[in-house]
Amino acid sequence: MQLGLTSANTKPKRKAVTTTHAANARRQPKVFSLAPPYNFKGTKPHRDIQAEITDKIIDAIEKGAVVGHWQMPWYAAAATGLPVNGVTGKTYQGMNVLYLSYIAKDNNWLNVWASFNQWKESGASVKKGEHGSLVVFYKLLEIPVKEYEDEKGEKKHSKIVPLLRYSVVFNIAQVDNPPEKLTKQKPSLAERVENAEGFVSSSGATIRFGGNRAYFNHARDYIQIPERSSFIGTKTITPTEAYYSTVFHELTHWTGGQRRLKRTFGNRFGDSNYAFEELVADIGSSFLCATLGISTELRVDHVQYISQWLTILRGDKKALFTASALASRAVAYLELQKPKGAGA
Repeated sequence: MQLGLTSANTKPKRKAVTTTHAANARRQPKVFSLAPPYNFKGTKPHRDIQAEITDKIIDAIEKGAVVGHWQMPWYAAAATGLPVNGVTGKTYQGMNVLYLSYIAKDNNWLNVWASFNQWKESGASVKKGEHGSLVVFYKLLEIPVKEYEDEKGEKKHSKIVPLLRYSVVFNIAQVDNPPEKLTKQKPSLAERVENAEGFVSSSGATIRFGGNRAYFNHARDYIQIPERSSFIGTKTITPTEAYYSTVFHELTHWTGGQRRLKRTFGNRFGDSNYAFEELVADIGSSFLCATLGISTELRVDHVQYISQWLTILRGDKKALFTASALASRAVAYLELQKPKGAGA
């Protein structure tokens, strides 16, 4: 596909490389404009999607930060399961997991979505007056720049920049005559626990047991977890689920080690990088819980991070998108460690 760029004097055509994060091949999504001098022909006035979604999540965090409750919006995925496209069967990724799951849980909906045209082509129809929800994805756009040398010493005249785009999807509760093949029975808790144990074992992480704290030792590359018998349940999760959600949090930290995805951890509590890595791990844990059917909630020792997370999100509208993307990469890395043919 080619996108037209306009400037004061010329109208060159540039190549676009597609990386799609939402299943909506036929409907042409709106364009999220780049900063000047790049302005796309035919675009509507600037709509700040990142700020719009971030503001809604900030509001949800503030509402969920209730003493004794502590429900963060990204935990919705563990309650609803991962969001899937009701026509293609594909799972949404990154920020879409967090946002669509939050909307589904808030409305007590199944986490099943599709675009207007996809529902129409499947024989369903969106109910009159229904409002859709946003999904985001990126186009990689090649743009001309002043000549420079890359890390290999080669001369370059262009760079690839990510272009955020968005489209609209509707929940299965918002349509008439939806496909019937979508319902899938949830495995028993015993089966889910067995799958979770196999998932942890296949990661290859060194896990030590004992003590009263759970953490990832970055310098020595191991995970420390209290004995399983020390975990207690709540009204929303069993002791076993509390144990695995904690392990998944530390496993997400583990993926960021220097031998793996090489994330920046920060040096101490209160450090913005430290708090951001905790946000990545908390979102990653919720995504893993959603994948494996394990319930989750905020650990008491992580309540202290809520104010820091709010500060980060209020100061950077892209932070939540970045954290969700890093969490998805962590999950993908762990998925790759599973033996071929292994289940969830």
